[in-house]
Amino acid sequence: DVKEVPHLRRRERIALVSPYLAGAMYVPALLVRRGASAFPACRLLSTRACLDSPLGAVAAAGTETGLYGFQVLKTAKGFRRFVDEAIERTEELVSCISQLPPSVEILRAMDEISDTVCSVVDSAELCRNTHPDREYVEEANQASMRIYDHIHFLNTNHTLYNAVIKAEQEASLPTGEAERMAHSLRVDFEKGGIHLSARKLDRVNQLNSEISHLSREYVPGVYYYFLLSAMVR
Repeated sequence: DVKEVPHLRRRERIALVSPYLAGAMYVPALLVRRGASAFPACRLLSTRACLDSPLGAVAAAGTETGLYGFQVLKTAKGFRRFVDEAIERTEELVSCISQLPPSVEILRAMDEISDTVCSVVDSAELCRNTHPDREYVEEANQASMRIYDHIHFLNTNHTLYNAVIKAEQEASLPTGEAERMAHSLRVDFEKGGIHLSARKLDRVNQLNSEISHLSREYVPGVYYYFLLSAMVR
């Protein structure tokens, strides 16, 4: 059944919005959006839903909306709350994953983390690169930096990594696709340095954060240089 596991699009999704990101930072498959989730919200053993409401409250058809359909983005400063909600939601999901037995539910929760952070990434990157209002651009830029710092944390989170290992090695996954996803997630975590000592892993996170921040300072200058060159010609 195609609904048994998500279809992650990996780093190409982000590269479409901001091409330099694909080369400037390591982005595991876990954290690259694949579109609308095919899974219900992850549930704890008590059957309590981890999350009761969608991130940013996407407006219903026919009602007044914020930027890109998110109610929270009716003003530029709404990006601050958007990031806060994403961080809070992913922390709840990490807690949820830590209590789950080895099962496909772990993959479903990981997929929910992907959708949550990339709702912010997609919106902030698009806004800061295209919006005509300077206030929106500045708020989106700050939101983008904050969410990428949080992504670095998630990419090196041992709770998530250990859960993926259990799902791959101990769970009876329903399809070959689910097995491939668990394997891919584990390999991506390891490529990101999850196996390093705490000191080295902190250094990796610091370097990734610096790369992201420096890239956004460098790339706009390149963009405006080519824009001005085209105008002169």
